[in-house]
Amino acid sequence: MEKVDVNRMMEEASQATGISLEDLQNLFARGKEHTYQPEEWIFHESTPRQWVGNVLSGEVELVRGLHGSTHHLVTLGPGALISEGLVLGDMPHTSSAFTRKGAVIWQLPREVVEEARRDKPELFYRMMGRIATRPRLPSSRPRPTRSTAATRPPRSVR
Repeated sequence: MEKVDVNRMMEEASQATGISLEDLQNLFARGKEHTYQPEEWIFHESTPRQWVGNVLSGEVELVRGLHGSTHHLVTLGPGALISEGLVLGDMPHTSSAFTRKGAVIWQLPREVVEEARRDKPELFYRMMGRIATRPRLPSSRPRPTRSTAATRPPRSVR
């Protein structure tokens, strides 16, 4: 599995956001790496967001819909930001995520994000501004088309 060069990712984020590399490294150190096994759900639609993260290796599929009637939205690969809505507000997940072949995700817990909002607002609002200007998935349910054909949910549901 291809794995992201974390140091390079932080350097690029520092240049793009104006956040110092030291601040990003300190923030990154507060998170942890989590390994998901093949066919494992990462989070479910309508559940509370608990972390924001980056896909370090593997692929994560975002799907919308429940109980055997899911529609593929996008596949995220190494370097992709996931569950970034936590930074923008307290809304639940608008999609579900799972990995067919396994994935490693670095996760920054909700408590650390809230701490940054409170104690380092300049850092937090730069992150928020960067996330808010990224393209987002549509919030309405997609209509089934050839590009959003129904997908088979993974075998193991948590």
